[in-house]
Amino acid sequence: MKPDQAQNDNAHDIGRPMSAVIRERIKNANKGYFANDNIGEFLQVGDLEKLLDEVQSKMQGVLESLVIDTENDHNTRDTARRVAKMYLKEVFKGRYVPAPDITEFPNVGHLNELMIVGPITVRSACSHHLCPVIGKVWVGILP
Repeated sequence: MKPDQAQNDNAHDIGRPMSAVIRERIKNANKGYFANDNIGEFLQVGDLEKLLDEVQSKMQGVLESLVIDTENDHNTRDTARRVAKMYLKEVFKGRYVPAPDITEFPNVGHLNELMIVGPITVRSACSHHLCPVIGKVWVGILP
């Protein structure tokens, strides 16, 4: 996004939920935002913190709807912030940061046997239940 376009967006976006601003950017680019999509290219500097504040507010509403006393129960004080942070910066982290570049290397050694790499820790989330999924994976490639 061009800097002057970002300035225009900022003037238009004052008072709007950050999720609505990001959603509009995605729609304007004719892209999707399904649960498994990476939307990092549509975030600008500072957006994630604003989104964190918004999610915290919504999570506080969830806790209140669950009839949990977050004001007087020391166990749940600031829980809305912690849960919002967990979702944005841990469970769904890959959704909000640019996807890594994929690098391809030539097979200069002319290898012709199976190469296995692992264990690699995999952190993801079930897009149906929004639960963290953590596991180990081994990857085998035949050059």
